[in-house]
Amino acid sequence: MVSAYHLAMTRARVGDFRPSVHGLHFQNAWPPGPTLRFGSIDLRRLGIGDASQGLCGGMCFVVGDLWAAGVLPPDDRQPPPFDSPRFLRIVHRQVESLDWFRLPAALWLRAIRPDDRPPQRAGAAEAGPPAPPESPLAAILRRLGVAPLGRLTLERDWPRVRRTIDAGRLAMLSLVRQRSLNPWALATNHQVVAYGYVATVEEIRIAVYDPNHPDRDDVELVIEIAPDGRTPRLRQTTGEPLRGFVLTRYRPEPPGSWRP
Repeated sequence: MVSAYHLAMTRARVGDFRPSVHGLHFQNAWPPGPTLRFGSIDLRRLGIGDASQGLCGGMCFVVGDLWAAGVLPPDDRQPPPFDSPRFLRIVHRQVESLDWFRLPAALWLRAIRPDDRPPQRAGAAEAGPPAPPESPLAAILRRLGVAPLGRLTLERDWPRVRRTIDAGRLAMLSLVRQRSLNPWALATNHQVVAYGYVATVEEIRIAVYDPNHPDRDDVELVIEIAPDGRTPRLRQTTGEPLRGFVLTRYRPEPPGSWRP
């Protein structure tokens, strides 16, 4: 006899993709150094363009390019050196992952949104530590009826990710880590590759390749759905904060120097 739980559960996966096989095998940890140069102008003076801030978007796009080409990543366990063809390729794809700065704008507009407030059961203590105080702007947006970030993620962004995976394509995700008005705080956000999911009426578990956790096949983004069906809690199984995510525009390109 099939239980109601299994009837309500759906799952999908992009081929046999596994981070331990198809992801880059080194961590998104780079020494300080410029990623781009414009003559004598060092963009690091403007707070951008330092490799030590991470190149997760470029790494994710390179992984997508290798997968689309049917090529396994090289066995390198250390990041490529600055100015090498492989480093420059990651930087090139990092810039493209920003989608002409439409992605930072989308992340900022999500970062300023209010958080969801899950309903509390009578007599039940609130789970987890108390949320930080809400910013004045977030409070105003809430009063204006702007959807909280978790609800937006569940109702608009998650269906887009699901359709991408259902179509057999890797989904590039940009994660919102913090609540902040400061556009320079966008560097604290992150990019991952979603390759599968399991969804029930109670939660959605999205399997991801995370450049910060190479060779791990157990990293997931989790959306816990409240009984009202709309108010979610989001978390990443590796412990980093997660407020929401957005699907990143991506088109495969030839992997070039990343062919072993």
